Amino acid sequence: GDGKSSKTSASNNQQRTRRRRNAAYPESAYHLAKDEANLRHSFISFIDHSIGSRYTQVERMVEPRTYARPDQFTKEYRDVPPTIADVAPPPSLYGPTAKFLAWNDLPARLIVGGMSYFAFPYIVESVTTALGDSINHEALAELVGNFMPSVSIILGTYFSLTLGILYERKRRIQETVALEAAALSRTSLNLLDLFADDAEAAVQAAQCIVDQINILVRDSRGREVMGVIYSDPYARINHLLHTSKEKVPKGEELDPCLLAEVRKGIENLYTMRTQRMSDEAMGLPPTHFDVMTFLCGLLLTGFVLGTVASEQYVCTVSRVSFSALVASYVIFYEMMFDLNRPFDGVYQVRRCTAAMYMLQIKQVISNHPLVKGQVSFESVESDEDDDPPADCDAECERQKRKMWFN
Repeated sequence: GDGKSSKTSASNNQQRTRRRRNAAYPESAYHLAKDEANLRHSFISFIDHSIGSRYTQVERMVEPRTYARPDQFTKEYRDVPPTIADVAPPPSLYGPTAKFLAWNDLPARLIVGGMSYFAFPYIVESVTTALGDSINHEALAELVGNFMPSVSIILGTYFSLTLGILYERKRRIQETVALEAAALSRTSLNLLDLFADDAEAAVQAAQCIVDQINILVRDSRGREVMGVIYSDPYARINHLLHTSKEKVPKGEELDPCLLAEVRKGIENLYTMRTQRMSDEAMGLPPTHFDVMTFLCGLLLTGFVLGTVASEQYVCTVSRVSFSALVASYVIFYEMMFDLNRPFDGVYQVRRCTAAMYMLQIKQVISNHPLVKGQVSFESVESDEDDDPPADCDAECERQKRKMWFN
């Protein structure tokens, strides 16, 4: 009888956990899923950023964050111990062409510099022809002399401001997610100790922790937003603490010190998640980079007009100077665009510390006698049969896209 009761209890436990995990948001509520499924990161130049695949609010919302390599957090790897390779950065989404022409490698610099070097005489000739023979070279030289310093100061200030914003944002994201993962690890250990005499509650608490890890290692910010709205793991833990406290028989009670520490830990997790998601959302819009392109264009125009005003043949020194200026501006632009995408590229967030704590949680839950084998590390997809998506024609789709304008 006891064996049958134990099996029934375990079965009910798994069913309750499954129901809880299936309480995620309906896919029809997240119309950006189509953009996420077709995501491509093949940026190779500022032309792509400005004309092709613009880094808009939609792209910032659906891009993968992958705060740890997701391989270890699957059913197949549940009993596989982590190695140092599991705290390495995730593979880049850049395609082979983008990798070959990456801004920090020599081929891209040679191509940009070479094209500028050979194009400069033709640019000067075109401007000279457009201005005509009636141009006053002395007046033009004076205009350029007054014009160039002002643009240089504005562009330098703009570069400095942009770098400061992006470096600070990246630092905050990296620091906050590491602190959040550490707090999540401590809270998971406290929950297992708190529910040492209640296997069902321990499994549900561990599942909530694993669901939050799945969000951090697999989901985009858009999916996390919807998950918090419909089925927040932290809110579920708070609810579990409340219901478990009510179910405790008279004369017994949950450890008040552990209970208080868990509640405080959940409160801190709420705060850190809010800070992290706020920083993730603070990416600079394409308009910011359009202004940068415009200022760079003004400065290069001033250089060309200065050459025209000198009435001298385009010499090798001026061609080299122009190509060096263009290459420098493109490199600065690409560097700042790379910083604006903190989850891929050269200046991406270093995930080692966050991954370390999440792998620690995985090891504890996978081997803890109270919850071993009863917690699923797989993400659960929405069942659209229960909640069919609303019809949306071309005009509806256009209106949805219009909401995310920049």
